[in-house]
Amino acid sequence: MGKHALRKYYNRLKKTNKITNLTQAQKQEIQAYYMDNYSVKVNPKWHEILYSISGVYRVDYMPFDVYGQLLERFSPFAYKKVLDDKVLYDWLLPDVNLPKRLYSSCNGVVYRYLTQYGG
Repeated sequence: MGKHALRKYYNRLKKTNKITNLTQAQKQEIQAYYMDNYSVKVNPKWHEILYSISGVYRVDYMPFDVYGQLLERFSPFAYKKVLDDKVLYDWLLPDVNLPKRLYSSCNGVVYRYLTQYGG
């Protein structure tokens, strides 16, 4: 979910549920938990929504925005930008001394890069 979709979803939940505010101590506990375990700062609004709906306070509840960040960080798709569209560089830039390439991506598939010398 993108930021705009998350905001719309949050606002819809907020309109349909009475929000129970977390205490300052709970908010600090949430920040400490996510900083210690994931090195990210979180907005406790998702914890408030969950607490309001379920009546159960959980510091380890994974907010949507943090889940998305972690998914991007640990996903092989994070490397897609590094590997994408560089397969044609040898043909497009024949006179440029390019770094030795170990892997390439073509149509989303990652290949081991082989040179004409078997490298």
